[in-house]
Amino acid sequence: MRSMTGYGVSEFIFKDVAYKAEVKSYNSKGLDIKLNITENLYEYEFQIIAFIKKYITRGSVRFLLKEEVSKSDDGGYKIFENIALKALDYKKKFSEEHSQDIDINYLLSSSKMLSIFSKDSNEKITEEEFNTTIKQEILKVLEKYLEMSHKEGENLKSFFENTFLQIENHLNVIDEKKDVMLVEYKEKLKNRVEELLESNVNIDENILENEIAFFAAKSDIKEEITRLRSHIKQVRTYINKKNEAVGNNLNFLFQEMLREANTIGSKSNSLEITNEMLQIKNLISSLKEQVLNIE
Repeated sequence: MRSMTGYGVSEFIFKDVAYKAEVKSYNSKGLDIKLNITENLYEYEFQIIAFIKKYITRGSVRFLLKEEVSKSDDGGYKIFENIALKALDYKKKFSEEHSQDIDINYLLSSSKMLSIFSKDSNEKITEEEFNTTIKQEILKVLEKYLEMSHKEGENLKSFFENTFLQIENHLNVIDEKKDVMLVEYKEKLKNRVEELLESNVNIDENILENEIAFFAAKSDIKEEITRLRSHIKQVRTYINKKNEAVGNNLNFLFQEMLREANTIGSKSNSLEITNEMLQIKNLISSLKEQVLNIE
């Protein structure tokens, strides 16, 4: 089980250029992937999205892969030669057309001008280079992301398990009280009958038996308790899955658990059972809130 909240970042050198790769994800009903990539990767946009989908199936995903500072083999940093050459060409052309010189330092210090000079300066990345190098670097950052989302998922798993134990404790109390509820109703009915008999009112025994049978059927919550326990068992199976998206399945099961809890509450004529069921409904609501974080 994985959380939809995750983050991964890595850096690598390719063709003397430093790149930064970053992926982060937030809660979402579906899968939404947005890219912020360097120009020489634009043609591989759909391949990158398809590659990410192999590892992330739900969430609002933001993926970045951008150049940083050009880096030489000996570890030092140098100015992009092509940008400098473009600036010199621009200076020469400007002087010829306007009979006026322009400061090269101004050109290289202006962020707007640098942006113009850097356009199309990226060296093309071939299909082979993309498949053998770039995709491997993307995989590395995705693995870091998945490591974090797994850890977050384990924390949520612990919360779920603790909540299930609390729900089961309340169900055990309700299971004990449900038979007592019928006995108490029979006793109340008996006392009422005795009062009527003392008042010389004729009572049909068949009517009494039918009344007791009707109450027993109306207030029977055995099936709802059984289904609630079954849902908890199913949920435990899902939260122990490691590499599958289970958020939607869990959300459905928690909705079913809440439905069973509401049915039990509506059938109950016992204040104690009603109070226990209110506790269960609060716990299920907390599960429904946290499942929004599950992929």
